[in-house]
Amino acid sequence: MTKIRQEDPCLLILLQMTIKISKHELFTEEIYSFDMPNFKFWKKEINEIVKIENNAVHNHSTDLEFLSNIQARRTAWDTHLRYPSMLNISKEFIKIIESFVKSENFDVPSINLTELWINWYVKNQMAVPHCHGTAFSLVFFVDVEKSNTSFLINKEYKKFFLMKKNNTNSFNNTIVDIKVKDGTCLMFDGGLNHSTTPNLTDHKRITLAANFEASYPTLKKNVY
Repeated sequence: MTKIRQEDPCLLILLQMTIKISKHELFTEEIYSFDMPNFKFWKKEINEIVKIENNAVHNHSTDLEFLSNIQARRTAWDTHLRYPSMLNISKEFIKIIESFVKSENFDVPSINLTELWINWYVKNQMAVPHCHGTAFSLVFFVDVEKSNTSFLINKEYKKFFLMKKNNTNSFNNTIVDIKVKDGTCLMFDGGLNHSTTPNLTDHKRITLAANFEASYPTLKKNVY
């Protein structure tokens, strides 16, 4: 094998070359937020449901028996069909989302709710990275501030680089920490991976989650 000597002109030319590498962003991920109207009323209604489901004296729970990505207590996926107040809040969500869809000019004639449930996390409980797999998802943050728990958006890539934040620290550029307050609702694509950090406090963390699908009453023409 031929070795290139230090004084080789070709090597010197290579060393002097400057390669410009450009960055091209292919996709941007969007999430949307709003403050839930009548928040205090809905918080009271949700807290009552949590008390009922969490109280052994009542002997009533719709919690699922198998483990899921939500490693905490939760109601059944069809909670809106089991509690009248949750059916009412689902109707409020649909009105808000349909108004938003119209204002953004999305090609969605109507919205259907597919699932709705309540989560409550006690100390050391969390949600592992997951997605809902629906067209649209919503998370209503009912009581989260005192638990000091982060809501995270996760890239689904398995390999990544760490980016330098300063000379001593680096950060994971596949996770975004979304700051939320009590009463906030986040809406996002149902395929977006998300999770939470563990609740390390003695304060119960309560959220409500819902999934929605687009509805097309009639088939579009010229769609193949």
